[in-house]
Amino acid sequence: MIENKFSFLGTGKAKYTGFPEKAVDFITSVQLKDKALWDKCVGVFGTDIDVQDHGWRGEFFGKTMRGGCIVYQYSADEELYDVLEYAVKNLLDKQEPSGRISTYDVQNEFCGWDMWARKYILVGLQYFYDICKDKQLKERILDAMIKHADYIIDHVGEGKKPIKKTTEIYDGLNSCSILDAFLQLYKLTGFTRYTEFGEYVIKERSDMIKCVEEGKLKAHQFPETKAYEMMSFFEGLLTYYEITGKEYYFNLVIKFFDGLEKTENTIIGGMGTAGEFFDNSVEKQTEYSTSLMLETCVTVTLIRVLTRLLMLTGDGKYADRIEISTYNALYGAINFNLLPQYSFETKRMMNGMPFDSYATLVANKRGVGIGGFKQFADGTYDGCCASIGSAGIGLFPLTSVVAEKDGIAVNYFINGSATAKVSSGTVNVTIDTEYPKNGEITVKLLPDFNGEYSVKIRIPKWANANACLVGLNQIKTENGYLVMNNLSGIKKIKLSLPLIVKGVRRNGKTAFVKGPIVLCRDEEKEQRKIDFEKTAELEKTDKGYIFKTAKTEGDETARYTVKTADGEMIVLSDYATCGRNWTGELPNISVWLNVK
Repeated sequence: MIENKFSFLGTGKAKYTGFPEKAVDFITSVQLKDKALWDKCVGVFGTDIDVQDHGWRGEFFGKTMRGGCIVYQYSADEELYDVLEYAVKNLLDKQEPSGRISTYDVQNEFCGWDMWARKYILVGLQYFYDICKDKQLKERILDAMIKHADYIIDHVGEGKKPIKKTTEIYDGLNSCSILDAFLQLYKLTGFTRYTEFGEYVIKERSDMIKCVEEGKLKAHQFPETKAYEMMSFFEGLLTYYEITGKEYYFNLVIKFFDGLEKTENTIIGGMGTAGEFFDNSVEKQTEYSTSLMLETCVTVTLIRVLTRLLMLTGDGKYADRIEISTYNALYGAINFNLLPQYSFETKRMMNGMPFDSYATLVANKRGVGIGGFKQFADGTYDGCCASIGSAGIGLFPLTSVVAEKDGIAVNYFINGSATAKVSSGTVNVTIDTEYPKNGEITVKLLPDFNGEYSVKIRIPKWANANACLVGLNQIKTENGYLVMNNLSGIKKIKLSLPLIVKGVRRNGKTAFVKGPIVLCRDEEKEQRKIDFEKTAELEKTDKGYIFKTAKTEGDETARYTVKTADGEMIVLSDYATCGRNWTGELPNISVWLNVK
């Protein structure tokens, strides 16, 4: 079994402040502790409610449970744990004697999104199993997962119903994403029937594997281009590598995700500007579009898999990408005011979900649709993006500081503290910073032992390592980290990251970034309607545009003003806080601008 380079500190071993903490608190209170929501997510099982529309209501439990467990690993909120345990026990009571846990009846099973939802039963239970404190409950959960998975094996596979035929869409790609859940169950049980089923699924998707292996086609040219499901399948291949050590599959996953970085990853870290599909987004992101784009499910899935790659390899390039996706696409999706959102199914505005489902980059507004909208029997509803978002919210602080065998690694700069167990004892870590408002960071290390330890501190790709250090020289850099070995005693490390505004040109348009933060124009912040098509001639000198720092408001991490040649004042602010009032009279925002 392949071991990770980095490991989590343990439940409740870190406590941070600022926006990441606000996000955790908000999602925990409005969603994860909502027993009524859990009752509905569990209540769909055994009702056959998804048969009528080949629906996916069965996914809501597992998606939300995974997010809840990740958040709990960070926060150690015991009230949250009790609610999660309550939901899991209720779900286990829904299991049929045959092992089925489904929202489809036997006569109509293994069609639509049934296999997809059965995957999320395994996912939700596996994540709670990892945090479960009750030995008897853990045994019950494992038994339930085994019966649930065995029922699938009895009905799907060689000589049975082909997995691609368990759904009518995406050539079975959504069903084949169950690969990872089966391989994770193998890790818990050692039962080879689960790896054998996984190998069957891998064989069934040899077409997609061949596309990556040959390298002739990009993701948006594959026979199927559904972004979320495709990434989920390749996550399963990563687990297959972890189990078998077959580097072919590891290299395949790396090649796939490196390819996405080149052709699909937009400036805010979201992917897919044509609905929920890969479409060469790197190039198309500068175009105005009325279609849905940059689905939150895709963003969170990307963050999750990149986090696994970060923990597995210890390569800071994955943390660079996660940081951009989190600070922009993910944090920008949080609906703090619970504003109404449009439902394409009911064709009206509905009460707001905790996450927005789609992001915009060019002259448009947020809140344009509830992704994966499905109603419960009582008329209330949930959505795919609403239920997946909390996983990303929990992962970012959970992986800010991680442990290595002989030391720690600091991946993200969040104000607060953490405690890491290393081979010699415990290292207490304090991070003092307002990052990303500014680049001043102090990391204080306080070990409780007299021996040596090592520290890695990520220096983002956009920053120069030599220019970042304050009072330290000749520090080794490796895989995107400052590496300090053989440290002993209390240490204080100061960094000064160059957070300056830079322009990014693409297809004749310009976007502005400040470190990991993408800047954006917002009609409400400028208090006027903006003609985003009009080319603005920005005031500048021979050294560049003249940006003036303005006072930030509320959650803003950045705000700048710049004058145009005709005397207008343009405001640029961080993407995450722009466009939040999409029901107001000035809702439009734009990242890509026509400027000269």
